[in-house]
Amino acid sequence: MLKRSGELIGSAGYVPLLAPFGQLPGLGAEPGSYFTEFGMFWAIDQAHRRHGYADEAARAMIAYAFEHLHLARILAMTDHTNTASQAVMRKLGMRLLHNPLPEPPWLQVVGVINSPSL
Repeated sequence: MLKRSGELIGSAGYVPLLAPFGQLPGLGAEPGSYFTEFGMFWAIDQAHRRHGYADEAARAMIAYAFEHLHLARILAMTDHTNTASQAVMRKLGMRLLHNPLPEPPWLQVVGVINSPSL
């Protein structure tokens, strides 16, 4: 929500993730295994993109998750074509992992950030 106008311009939040994370080289999972992870998402109205709102919301969520929820890591997922979300992940300091398999389509690029206290 924009402070100056009160206009709702997007959404961001935490989400439980259940996926075949074992498909991702570099996540340290048993190949082929499904398990749950703590995830985050963001979606900004097209008219308000490229102003840093997704970065700002995601940074606040990461700080809260590590400082108050004491999480070890957080993931964010997108597809190969969503280069804007991938750019946000990079700005947040996330390591991007790429699924070598075409399925599932929503698990193509995964951003991973570990708690700095670990």
